[in-house]
Amino acid sequence: MADLIPVIRGNMGGREYYIGKMTFQELAAKVGFYSDLDESRDLDTLLQRELSKRSEEMTEYLLRQRERFYGAIIVAAWGGRPNYIKVRMEDHPLLDDDFEFGLLKFDGRQLYFALDGQHRLKSIKGAIEQNGDLRNEEVSVVFVTHDRTDDGNIQTRRLFHTLNRYARPTTTGENIALDEDNVVSIATRMLLKSGIKCFSVRYIELVKKNLTKTQSDKFTSLAALYDFNYAVLDAVYNFKSDKDYLRYRPDALHIDRMYNGVMMLWNEIRERTAVFRGFESEARTAGDIREPQGLPSEGNLLFRPLGVRIYGSIIASALAEQREIPLPIGAEVSIHCWERALDRVDKLTLTLGEAPWRGTIFRNNKMETSARNLATRIACYMLGIGQQSEEKLLNDYRGYLEDSDAQLPKKLGA
Repeated sequence: MADLIPVIRGNMGGREYYIGKMTFQELAAKVGFYSDLDESRDLDTLLQRELSKRSEEMTEYLLRQRERFYGAIIVAAWGGRPNYIKVRMEDHPLLDDDFEFGLLKFDGRQLYFALDGQHRLKSIKGAIEQNGDLRNEEVSVVFVTHDRTDDGNIQTRRLFHTLNRYARPTTTGENIALDEDNVVSIATRMLLKSGIKCFSVRYIELVKKNLTKTQSDKFTSLAALYDFNYAVLDAVYNFKSDKDYLRYRPDALHIDRMYNGVMMLWNEIRERTAVFRGFESEARTAGDIREPQGLPSEGNLLFRPLGVRIYGSIIASALAEQREIPLPIGAEVSIHCWERALDRVDKLTLTLGEAPWRGTIFRNNKMETSARNLATRIACYMLGIGQQSEEKLLNDYRGYLEDSDAQLPKKLGA
């Protein structure tokens, strides 16, 4: 680190802090991790979380994402307080002396560790080892002081805990709405602009995973729509064959093909499902379809977020049994692929009060998310999709119902 760093000084909660910037090279060379500075594993002095493989994923982000950007890393100066030299503002008429701009002088006695942003620091160290061109990239840094005393440890530990405790993670819906790299997120958002009523932003819950009773106008949630699209597209393309595919934005052709694929599938579902036509003609609200005449047992599976997820999983299982599946990632999927899958799945009733939904995901007039996997397995069993142990499925079914005499629903067409 240079002896003098241009900074802006601030104060919050009785603690002074300094905002500056460092190159990746300076940060990697001069800033370490608390565990590197003090090998004690005592709970009283352990100030940082264990680093995880998440930093490896972040290194890949720096190496591959041209529009990379990190927020400020908070660095604690351990072993002495840097000297702040204020720069006077008399030569700058737009700034008065209340503006705290100056130079932070380090005498070389301090050591530095990342108080917040340790995964970012780890990824920066890894990235410049693999690509020297990144050494001159710059990141903002917030400097705070840390005294190696009992009181100093308490203050710094409290600050670390506060930074992590009150940092609110983004919701699933927000991640889908904001992700510009995951092609499934992009294709799902494109559905919202397709002009189809049920996908209009007005009828989609954008933030939460599920709907509340008061949201009678909503068709489903963005998170459920994403889960459906992911399930069917993963069945077609096997995203796991390229572990990085969903982490970096593909070319426009791939995006269009993913969107066109799920659009074709949803259009086919809408054509085959009469309640969609009623909803889109404004003859019925989504709430009416969920609870016709106030009867949840007569409601339609696809107008429940949980039902959308399950239906996607069942279609995915049917797709997996087609000979040409999986396709190369980004290849165009034909309408016949979707039609063959739906031809098999169409045999299932979508009425919640009937098997396989009654007693599993629909009990006591309520939706039971814990039975999602069981309901999916029973549906596939009824359709003759996939291979599973009938004995184990029966035992799981009886255990969930708490009924040792219960029998599996009959296979459809049997």
